[in-house]
Amino acid sequence: MQTKKVLNIGCGKVALKEHSDYFTQEGWEEIRADAWTGNETADIYCDITDLKGVEDKSIDGIWACHVVEHVYFHQLPDVFNSMMRVLKDDGFAVIRVPD
Repeated sequence: MQTKKVLNIGCGKVALKEHSDYFTQEGWEEIRADAWTGNETADIYCDITDLKGVEDKSIDGIWACHVVEHVYFHQLPDVFNSMMRVLKDDGFAVIRVPD
């Protein structure tokens, strides 16, 4: 079985398995990304508007839970374009925001 990569954007200090049962299934590798460099649990430190440090077309799934609402409206195209850049052609994103 080939391992799939899920990019946990704005990961904070809580593991993805605490938020979602889907990505905890066998075959998923979590890559933790955060803008806060004080988060020692992150694998990558980057801004959600560019996702620097993540290779193009290298991610199978994105988990963005309560992070998109923290950017300005005019930054949203950059956020979604950066997600599209790193996702494989058959990749997908799960984006959760408050009501």
